Amino acid sequence: MKQTKVSPGSNKLWEGSRMILPEHKAGILRQQEEFRKKKRPILDEQRIEELSYLIQEAAQEDREVTVRVFGEFEDGEISGRITKIERRRIQVSDTWSKNWIPIEDIVSISIGRVEYE
Repeated sequence: MKQTKVSPGSNKLWEGSRMILPEHKAGILRQQEEFRKKKRPILDEQRIEELSYLIQEAAQEDREVTVRVFGEFEDGEISGRITKIERRRIQVSDTWSKNWIPIEDIVSISIGRVEYE
C-alpha cells in the first residue's frame, strides 16, 4: 500500500508546513551572505608607511604594479601603472581603464614580479 500524508502513522500535524515563504527564503539567503563576508584588514601606521613608500617608488620609476584589493567576499587584483596619487587613494591605469583605489583597501602590492605584503 502506498504511503500518503493522511495514512495511519504519518505526522499529519507537520505535513502541511513544508513550504517556505519567499520572505523567509530571502532572509535565509541574506543571512548566508553575511556569514561569507570577510572583515576589512586594519592597517596600522607602519603598514601604511610601507605601502606609501612602495607606491612612491613605483610611481617615480613608472613601473608596472599589481595591487591586491580587499573585497567583502573575495580579494581582487588591479594591474597597471600608478598615474596619480592623492591623500588617501591612488589611481592605477592600464591601456583601457583607470581605477581609483583607497589606501585602506590595499592588501598587497607587487612591483614587477616581487610581491610586498
